[in-house]
Amino acid sequence: MPAMGDVAAPAIFSYAMINVESHVSIVLDLKLPNNTKWSAFFTAMCGKFGLLGHINGSIPARPMDRTWSQPDSCVRSWLYGCVNDNVLDLAMEPNQTAVISTSPSPTSFGRTKRPAPSSSVKSFTP
Repeated sequence: MPAMGDVAAPAIFSYAMINVESHVSIVLDLKLPNNTKWSAFFTAMCGKFGLLGHINGSIPARPMDRTWSQPDSCVRSWLYGCVNDNVLDLAMEPNQTAVISTSPSPTSFGRTKRPAPSSSVKSFTP
């Protein structure tokens, strides 16, 4: 039994050990027009593991709650593992959630221009 004040170890979710390359066979690249295909793969992978809310915003961010932050970190690490270095620089901003990392950008991949959102990557949309 844990001593008073001890915090229980977080649960390790089964999807934490997933090899992203076995689910997302396309690397997102700013130089290639492959956002649509990449997005379909990435969205399908998140859907397989019940994590769509972490990329579409339907689950509110709760950074202090391990039951939310651990899966969100997992989704972000999947993201980091399936994008080219030119996208990675955009995706890796401090204190960012998976939904911010995967939100649409008006300026990338030949999309119609509209006012740019204030936070990070915004260049690929699952």
